[in-house]
Amino acid sequence: MPPDRGRASRACASCRKQKTRCYEPGVPGKACLRCERLRQNCSLIDIEDNETDPIAPSSGTDARYDPAQVVSHVCQQFKTNTMVRLERLERTVATLLDRLGEGPPSIGNDSNTPASALTSSEAGDPTPAAFKETESSAAPIMVIRDLATDSGLKPSPDTKSLGSVLDDLITPDLALTLTSIFLEHYGDWIMWDPESDPVPLLPRVRNAPLLFCACCLIAVRYTSEELAASLAPKLYECARSLVSSSLLVAPQSLEFFQAALILCMWSTTVGQVPLSIDTWLLSGFALQHSQSNPLFAEITAQSPPSARLDKRAASLGCLWNHLCLAHLHYCIGTSRRSMLQSWHIERTRLILDSDHATNFETRMVAEIHLYWTLYRHLIEAPTDLLKSVADLQTWRREWEFLLGMRFFPA
Repeated sequence: MPPDRGRASRACASCRKQKTRCYEPGVPGKACLRCERLRQNCSLIDIEDNETDPIAPSSGTDARYDPAQVVSHVCQQFKTNTMVRLERLERTVATLLDRLGEGPPSIGNDSNTPASALTSSEAGDPTPAAFKETESSAAPIMVIRDLATDSGLKPSPDTKSLGSVLDDLITPDLALTLTSIFLEHYGDWIMWDPESDPVPLLPRVRNAPLLFCACCLIAVRYTSEELAASLAPKLYECARSLVSSSLLVAPQSLEFFQAALILCMWSTTVGQVPLSIDTWLLSGFALQHSQSNPLFAEITAQSPPSARLDKRAASLGCLWNHLCLAHLHYCIGTSRRSMLQSWHIERTRLILDSDHATNFETRMVAEIHLYWTLYRHLIEAPTDLLKSVADLQTWRREWEFLLGMRFFPA
């Protein structure tokens, strides 16, 4: 190896092709030793030209670069790039603070003290103004999603656009027909009176696209085979998109829990395997949301309520019990772990102590305890067969009064 030249950090194209060692030139922008001797083109010349900005050589250097000038040029480039990145970061942070409701005060505010710094003693309000300003602000995850959208990322379809798709799929007459069918056969599932008039109910349902889509999805099976075959796949895809878009919403509305229950029960029906929804995941997601939702505060609280459930609370308890039942049904059917605990199962009995419990709700509670008994023994390894039979007999003795009763709809 020549003493005045070291091995190049990356070989030129010719040396790499011939699989020979490539010795770097003594001067930047020159060919390697092998290409120079063979008097052939060297790719190192192109690499140096692309990576190094032209800097005018200083006088008396004989076309060599002045080290001080090179260092100054590199520092200037670094400073420029840093300033550009800092400006971009400042713009992003300013946009983030603005969307969180914590941006700089308006120009018209003449006070030197920011409004957010007022205390309860100064404003005469027990709630600090800073909390009031951010109380109705968008959730951080929603702000981050909006920032990603502004950055050029393709957003997912929102609820409004999917609602317009439903309007195009289902005419007003068909919507009324499907709502009537669902109300007649499955209204008691989600706290609806099957004997009520569907005409005033339809506008409220259409305002909740996920609930409307779920109702139509289960009711379309009672129409013609041709209509069901063409409409069900489209409704299914729309329902999946609506469920996905609702993952970032908290707290959820009552209509979400009703729609989740419908989709959970629909997906377990025979013949719907190609369009099935993972009920274990969806029911678990709905039950998890119910833990922090004010709608189910009386039911999901660790300490039981001091008074009996009123009519509305009993209806919400029935809806929550139905979600528990669907979740346990799929836990057993797919051998997955349940997110429910023993105290959740005991809380399903709250509805039995109210004055509004019907045969429908009572049988649901009994079925929940049956599935919980089966689940507890299925997750044990190995399964104690004698203990399982004994527990099932205990369940039968407790609910024997229901087994001989005739079923009356809710």
